[in-house]
Amino acid sequence: MVVNFWATWCVPCRLEMPLFADIASRRRGAGVVIVGASADRLEDARKVRRFANDLGIDFPIWVGATTEDMTRLGLGTALPATAVLDRDGRVAVRIDGVIDGPGLDNWIDWLIGDRTAPVPPVPIGTALPAVEEGHEHEHRHRPGVGLDGPSLVPS
Repeated sequence: MVVNFWATWCVPCRLEMPLFADIASRRRGAGVVIVGASADRLEDARKVRRFANDLGIDFPIWVGATTEDMTRLGLGTALPATAVLDRDGRVAVRIDGVIDGPGLDNWIDWLIGDRTAPVPPVPIGTALPAVEEGHEHEHRHRPGVGLDGPSLVPS
């Protein structure tokens, strides 16, 4: 099972969502389940459904995920974040930030295989730049977006 924490207002999350849709459709026959844990508010469920429909997402979406849910899986509090669970429900790998699709495929192969190969590297993708309207000073933000909105803390 792959649990991806995301939100419709999170730009990196929206950009990586097609990767999860692709993996869900290709891996369904192997028993792989993708769950989209949306940090959008429950009252925004219609907006989340519209977003999922527009992207052709056909895996389960859980609306109203919280930072407490993320910390239970050992993730940080920034979006996007992903936990990959093994057959026994244990977290096998945690990804804070944008996912690397081929790297996630490698983890899935390793988890559903015989696990005799070396453990794959953590599938962290390329950090996407933070873009904020009216945000013109020089510094970088850490990848990801806090559940309360874009991080304003310089890194």
